[in-house]
Amino acid sequence: MSVLCGCTKTKSIEISNEYILLSLSNSGSTITQSVRFGIDNQKMKRVSSSLKEELEFRKSLQSKIDILRNEMLVSLALTYIENPVKEYRINKGVLLTNVEYDEKNSCAGFDVIFTSTASWQYYHKSENQAQTQDGLFLTKQKSEGVFPFSAQMKDGETLVGERYRNLFLDAAKGFSFEDEIKSEYNPQFIYIYSTPYQQLKSNANLSYRGSDGHYHHIWVENSLKADDKISLSILQIHYGWWIFFALFIPLFVMSACIVIIKFPKRKNQ
Repeated sequence: MSVLCGCTKTKSIEISNEYILLSLSNSGSTITQSVRFGIDNQKMKRVSSSLKEELEFRKSLQSKIDILRNEMLVSLALTYIENPVKEYRINKGVLLTNVEYDEKNSCAGFDVIFTSTASWQYYHKSENQAQTQDGLFLTKQKSEGVFPFSAQMKDGETLVGERYRNLFLDAAKGFSFEDEIKSEYNPQFIYIYSTPYQQLKSNANLSYRGSDGHYHHIWVENSLKADDKISLSILQIHYGWWIFFALFIPLFVMSACIVIIKFPKRKNQ
């Protein structure tokens, strides 16, 4: 969440207090997926009847988010059962935190932590597809996919973002402000990809280097369409060839000059 908070203060992108966020952070050794639901505290104070009701709503929201956590846990477990590798088992290769409310950032959510890049690849084999263009000096890898919230659920009718939005609305059922939340709740959908690698480029709404030294790519959508896309590309420079030619060409030019200079002298002798 520190990435998002820093963004609202220092970068030219507006973030609503009501948002649903998915993020993927690659530290170079571990990869963390995060889910967060932002709560507008000012709105909650306005519409709720008491502080007690606010606190009860937070608990209700946490219980709804816990449904997502359990679904993710089941999905990971099924992947492991298909091809069990002890090194990647749940609670070793991948860890799930409990759903908690973050007082400082006014949001609730959880993290899925893959303890190594190999563990990430093990659980995401079907997603590891990228187009590669090889060259003598450069290799370009490009990956394009659907904006996470715009992906279709298994029913083929509901978008992921709509399902997440409905969870928030379900959490408000039975409270005095249920009708107001139902009519007013229009969260921003935010996806953040963070990486230590500067070479990565994207079509994000905002890309910048944070105080943590990582490069953050942020996509923000106020409404969802099934064809929303994100794309990532990375250039790998073949330094060996650059160094080879940097050394070879001057030597070649120097040798050619020597031959050109000496050849006429020999011819005149």
